[in-house]
Amino acid sequence: MQLTDQNETPKAEPPRLGTSDLLAVLRDAQAADLTAMKTASIINRSGHNITGFVVCHPETHERCIVEMSACRWLTNEEMWWLMHVSESPLTANDKHSN
Repeated sequence: MQLTDQNETPKAEPPRLGTSDLLAVLRDAQAADLTAMKTASIINRSGHNITGFVVCHPETHERCIVEMSACRWLTNEEMWWLMHVSESPLTANDKHSN
């Protein structure tokens, strides 16, 4: 708890997010337990916030990333590339310029 002024009211710490909170949303999604554990760990460790969702079509495995009201549609192949192959365009040149 930090005080910057003697008259200032102390700020309450935000409640920690638990795995069970996330499982309420993920329900029976594939790898729900591990996804909830990793997400809760990241939020509690670094202070990130949930600002959207990734939804997956059960048959085609196409994804839609919904973040702060914007939507990005990805095929299964595009999602695999994004998660396993792609490099950030902001740092890709740094690796190859040495």
